Amino acid sequence: ASYNNIAVIYVKQEKYVEALASYEKCKAIRIKVLTHDHMSVATSYYNMAGIYETQGEYAKAREMLEASRAIMINLLGRDHADVSSLDQMMENMSAAAAETVHEAGASDAVEFHDTDGDYIGFVLSSGTVQAWVNGVLQISHLTSCSIDPSSGKVTDALGTSTVPVETRAFTLAALTALLTLGNVSISNETEDLEKLRAATIHEVAPAEVLESIPDDFEALSSKELKAMLKEWGVDTSDCFEKSDLLAKVRSLL
Repeated sequence: ASYNNIAVIYVKQEKYVEALASYEKCKAIRIKVLTHDHMSVATSYYNMAGIYETQGEYAKAREMLEASRAIMINLLGRDHADVSSLDQMMENMSAAAAETVHEAGASDAVEFHDTDGDYIGFVLSSGTVQAWVNGVLQISHLTSCSIDPSSGKVTDALGTSTVPVETRAFTLAALTALLTLGNVSISNETEDLEKLRAATIHEVAPAEVLESIPDDFEALSSKELKAMLKEWGVDTSDCFEKSDLLAKVRSLL
Protein backbone atom coordinates (compact mmCIF):
# COMPACT_ATOMS: atom_id res chain seq x y z
CA ALA A 1 0.00 0.00 0.00
CA SER A 2 1.15 3.58 -0.64
CA TYR A 3 2.05 5.99 2.14
CA ASN A 4 -1.13 7.93 1.29
CA ASN A 5 -3.32 4.86 1.80
CA ILE A 6 -1.52 4.03 5.03
CA ALA A 7 -2.17 7.58 6.23
CA VAL A 8 -5.88 7.22 5.49
CA ILE A 9 -5.97 4.08 7.66
CA TYR A 10 -4.21 5.89 10.49
CA VAL A 11 -6.71 8.75 10.27
CA LYS A 12 -9.62 6.31 10.62
CA GLN A 13 -7.88 4.91 13.69
CA GLU A 14 -7.36 8.47 15.01
CA LYS A 15 -3.59 7.90 15.04
CA TYR A 16 -2.83 11.40 13.84
CA VAL A 17 0.91 11.50 14.53
CA GLU A 18 1.42 8.38 12.42
CA ALA A 19 -0.93 9.72 9.74
CA LEU A 20 1.01 12.96 9.46
CA ALA A 21 4.29 11.06 9.15
CA SER A 22 2.86 8.97 6.30
CA TYR A 23 1.41 11.99 4.52
CA GLU A 24 4.79 13.73 4.85
CA LYS A 25 6.56 10.76 3.25
CA CYS A 26 3.95 10.67 0.49
CA LYS A 27 4.44 14.38 -0.16
CA ALA A 28 8.22 14.03 -0.33
CA ILE A 29 7.94 11.24 -2.90
CA ARG A 30 5.44 13.19 -4.98
CA ILE A 31 7.68 16.26 -5.00
CA LYS A 32 10.67 14.16 -6.07
CA VAL A 33 8.78 12.37 -8.86
CA LEU A 34 6.27 15.02 -10.00
CA THR A 35 7.98 18.31 -8.90
CA HIS A 36 6.51 20.61 -6.27
CA ASP A 37 3.96 22.40 -8.50
CA HIS A 38 1.67 19.43 -9.06
CA MET A 39 -1.92 18.86 -7.98
CA SER A 40 -0.96 15.67 -6.14
CA VAL A 41 1.41 17.70 -3.96
CA ALA A 42 -1.36 20.23 -3.34
CA THR A 43 -3.56 17.33 -2.24
CA SER A 44 -0.87 16.18 0.21
CA TYR A 45 -0.76 19.63 1.80
CA TYR A 46 -4.57 19.65 1.94
CA ASN A 47 -4.68 16.24 3.67
CA MET A 48 -2.13 17.34 6.25
CA ALA A 49 -4.12 20.52 6.90
CA GLY A 50 -7.15 18.39 7.72
CA ILE A 51 -5.29 16.52 10.43
CA TYR A 52 -3.86 19.66 11.97
CA GLU A 53 -7.32 21.22 12.02
CA THR A 54 -8.78 18.13 13.70
CA GLN A 55 -6.17 18.49 16.43
CA GLY A 56 -6.94 22.19 16.84
CA GLU A 57 -3.54 23.25 15.50
CA TYR A 58 -4.97 26.02 13.34
CA ALA A 59 -1.69 27.81 12.62
CA LYS A 60 -0.13 24.68 11.12
CA ALA A 61 -3.36 23.82 9.30
CA ARG A 62 -3.46 27.26 7.73
CA GLU A 63 0.19 26.94 6.69
CA MET A 64 -0.62 23.68 4.86
CA LEU A 65 -3.72 25.17 3.19
CA GLU A 66 -1.75 28.20 2.02
CA ALA A 67 0.87 25.89 0.47
CA SER A 68 -1.88 23.93 -1.29
CA ARG A 69 -3.56 27.15 -2.42
CA ALA A 70 -0.33 28.55 -3.90
CA ILE A 71 0.10 25.46 -6.07
CA MET A 72 -3.55 25.55 -7.17
CA ILE A 73 -3.34 29.22 -8.13
CA ASN A 74 -0.23 28.50 -10.19
CA LEU A 75 -1.90 25.57 -12.00
CA LEU A 76 -5.58 26.56 -12.11
CA GLY A 77 -5.69 30.34 -11.75
CA ARG A 78 -6.84 32.53 -8.87
CA ASP A 79 -10.51 32.45 -9.91
CA HIS A 80 -10.86 28.66 -9.99
CA ALA A 81 -13.61 27.15 -7.82
CA ASP A 82 -11.13 24.97 -5.91
CA VAL A 83 -9.12 28.05 -4.92
CA SER A 84 -12.29 29.79 -3.74
CA SER A 85 -13.15 26.69 -1.74
CA LEU A 86 -9.78 26.85 0.04
CA ASP A 87 -10.31 30.55 0.74
CA GLN A 88 -13.61 29.70 2.41
CA MET A 89 -11.99 26.91 4.42
CA MET A 90 -9.38 29.32 5.76
CA GLU A 91 -12.08 31.80 6.76
CA ASN A 92 -13.97 29.02 8.56
CA MET A 93 -10.75 28.00 10.27
CA SER A 94 -10.24 31.55 11.52
CA ALA A 95 -13.75 31.47 12.97
CA ALA A 96 -12.95 28.17 14.71
CA ALA A 97 -9.75 29.69 16.08
CA ALA A 98 -11.75 32.60 17.48
CA GLU A 99 -14.20 30.22 19.13
CA THR A 100 -11.29 28.42 20.80
CA VAL A 101 -10.19 31.70 22.35
CA HIS A 102 -13.71 32.46 23.56
CA GLU A 103 -13.95 29.02 25.19
CA ALA A 104 -10.77 29.74 27.16
CA GLY A 105 -12.79 31.67 29.71
CA ALA A 106 -11.67 35.15 28.82
CA SER A 107 -13.23 38.04 30.72
CA ASP A 108 -12.26 40.41 27.90
CA ALA A 109 -10.44 40.14 24.59
CA VAL A 110 -9.20 42.15 21.62
CA GLU A 111 -9.17 40.13 18.42
CA PHE A 112 -8.21 40.91 14.83
CA HIS A 113 -6.96 39.37 11.61
CA ASP A 114 -3.54 40.78 10.83
CA THR A 115 -2.36 41.76 7.36
CA ASP A 116 -0.97 38.22 6.85
CA GLY A 117 -4.41 36.74 7.50
CA ASP A 118 -3.58 35.24 10.90
CA TYR A 119 -6.15 35.42 13.70
CA ILE A 120 -4.62 37.29 16.65
CA GLY A 121 -6.20 37.39 20.09
CA PHE A 122 -5.12 39.20 23.26
CA VAL A 123 -7.14 37.81 26.15
CA LEU A 124 -7.55 39.15 29.69
CA SER A 125 -8.21 36.17 31.95
CA SER A 126 -8.03 36.32 35.77
CA GLY A 127 -6.08 39.56 35.58
CA THR A 128 -3.45 38.15 33.21
CA VAL A 129 -3.12 38.85 29.47
CA GLN A 130 -2.64 35.88 27.14
CA ALA A 131 -1.56 35.99 23.49
CA TRP A 132 -3.22 33.64 20.98
CA VAL A 133 -2.42 33.00 17.31
CA ASN A 134 -4.90 31.11 15.12
CA GLY A 135 -6.61 29.64 18.16
CA VAL A 136 -3.41 28.39 19.79
CA LEU A 137 -2.24 29.81 23.13
CA GLN A 138 1.28 31.13 22.56
CA ILE A 139 1.96 33.27 25.65
CA SER A 140 0.15 32.46 28.88
CA HIS A 141 1.34 35.57 30.74
CA LEU A 142 2.21 38.57 28.60
CA THR A 143 4.35 41.08 30.50
CA SER A 144 5.46 43.54 27.81
CA CYS A 145 4.30 44.68 24.39
CA SER A 146 5.27 47.33 21.88
CA ILE A 147 2.64 49.27 19.91
CA ASP A 148 3.45 51.49 16.92
CA PRO A 149 0.29 53.50 16.13
CA SER A 150 1.60 54.87 12.83
CA SER A 151 2.34 51.47 11.26
CA GLY A 152 -0.15 49.38 13.23
CA LYS A 153 2.58 47.00 14.35
CA VAL A 154 2.07 45.11 17.62
CA THR A 155 5.19 43.34 18.88
CA ASP A 156 5.53 40.85 21.72
CA ALA A 157 7.94 38.01 22.56
CA LEU A 158 6.67 35.95 19.61
CA GLY A 159 7.11 38.56 16.91
CA THR A 160 5.17 41.30 15.15
CA SER A 161 1.60 41.47 13.85
CA THR A 162 0.20 44.35 11.80
CA VAL A 163 -3.35 45.56 12.32
CA PRO A 164 -5.12 46.37 9.00
CA VAL A 165 -5.41 50.09 8.33
CA GLU A 166 -9.22 50.15 8.28
CA THR A 167 -9.61 48.90 11.86
CA ARG A 168 -6.26 50.12 13.19
CA ALA A 169 -7.42 53.09 15.25
CA PHE A 170 -10.10 51.29 17.21
CA THR A 171 -8.18 48.01 17.59
CA LEU A 172 -5.05 49.69 18.97
CA ALA A 173 -7.09 51.85 21.33
CA ALA A 174 -8.94 48.80 22.68
CA LEU A 175 -5.71 46.81 22.92
CA THR A 176 -4.00 49.57 24.88
CA ALA A 177 -6.87 49.60 27.37
CA LEU A 178 -6.82 45.81 27.76
CA LEU A 179 -3.03 45.65 28.21
CA THR A 180 -3.26 48.39 30.83
CA LEU A 181 -5.86 46.39 32.76
CA GLY A 182 -3.54 43.39 32.63
CA ASN A 183 -0.57 45.39 33.92
CA VAL A 184 1.38 44.79 30.72
CA SER A 185 4.28 47.16 30.10
CA ILE A 186 3.57 49.06 26.87
CA SER A 187 6.31 50.80 24.91
CA ASN A 188 5.86 53.23 22.00
CA GLU A 189 2.46 54.27 23.36
CA THR A 190 2.13 57.92 22.38
CA GLU A 191 -0.50 60.52 21.79
CA ASP A 192 -0.63 59.15 18.24
CA LEU A 193 -3.15 56.62 19.54
CA GLU A 194 -5.51 59.44 20.36
CA LYS A 195 -4.98 60.90 16.88
CA LEU A 196 -5.64 57.54 15.27
CA ARG A 197 -8.74 57.01 17.37
CA ALA A 198 -10.20 60.26 16.08
CA ALA A 199 -8.97 59.87 12.50
CA THR A 200 -11.41 59.63 9.62
CA ILE A 201 -11.12 56.93 7.01
CA HIS A 202 -9.83 59.55 4.54
CA GLU A 203 -6.90 60.24 6.83
CA VAL A 204 -5.88 56.60 7.18
CA ALA A 205 -6.69 55.28 3.71
CA PRO A 206 -3.73 55.65 1.32
CA ALA A 207 -4.34 58.04 -1.58
CA GLU A 208 -3.55 55.33 -4.11
CA VAL A 209 -6.37 53.21 -2.67
CA LEU A 210 -8.92 55.99 -3.10
CA GLU A 211 -7.75 56.64 -6.64
CA SER A 212 -7.98 52.98 -7.63
CA ILE A 213 -11.64 52.49 -6.67
CA PRO A 214 -13.53 52.07 -9.96
CA ASP A 215 -16.58 54.27 -10.57
CA ASP A 216 -18.71 51.19 -11.27
CA PHE A 217 -17.53 49.21 -8.22
CA GLU A 218 -21.14 48.36 -7.30
CA ALA A 219 -21.35 46.24 -10.48
CA LEU A 220 -18.43 44.07 -9.41
CA SER A 221 -19.07 40.53 -8.18
CA SER A 222 -18.58 39.56 -4.54
CA LYS A 223 -15.40 37.72 -5.49
CA GLU A 224 -14.03 40.78 -7.30
CA LEU A 225 -14.91 43.08 -4.41
CA LYS A 226 -13.30 40.75 -1.91
CA ALA A 227 -10.12 40.47 -3.98
CA MET A 228 -9.94 44.25 -4.34
CA LEU A 229 -10.37 44.86 -0.61
CA LYS A 230 -7.86 42.14 0.26
CA GLU A 231 -5.31 43.77 -2.05
CA TRP A 232 -5.70 46.98 -0.03
CA GLY A 233 -5.23 45.15 3.26
CA VAL A 234 -8.87 45.53 4.33
CA ASP A 235 -10.21 42.75 6.57
CA THR A 236 -13.32 41.12 5.05
CA SER A 237 -13.76 38.30 7.56
CA ASP A 238 -16.97 39.94 8.83
CA CYS A 239 -18.47 40.27 5.33
CA PHE A 240 -21.04 37.59 4.52
CA GLU A 241 -23.04 39.29 1.76
CA LYS A 242 -22.18 41.50 -1.20
CA SER A 243 -23.84 44.39 0.63
CA ASP A 244 -21.25 44.01 3.42
CA LEU A 245 -18.39 44.23 0.91
CA LEU A 246 -19.96 47.27 -0.76
CA ALA A 247 -20.26 48.95 2.63
CA LYS A 248 -16.52 48.40 3.18
CA VAL A 249 -15.72 50.07 -0.13
CA ARG A 250 -18.10 52.99 0.49
CA SER A 251 -16.41 53.59 3.86
CA LEU A 252 -13.25 54.44 1.95
CA LEU A 253 -14.90 57.10 -0.20
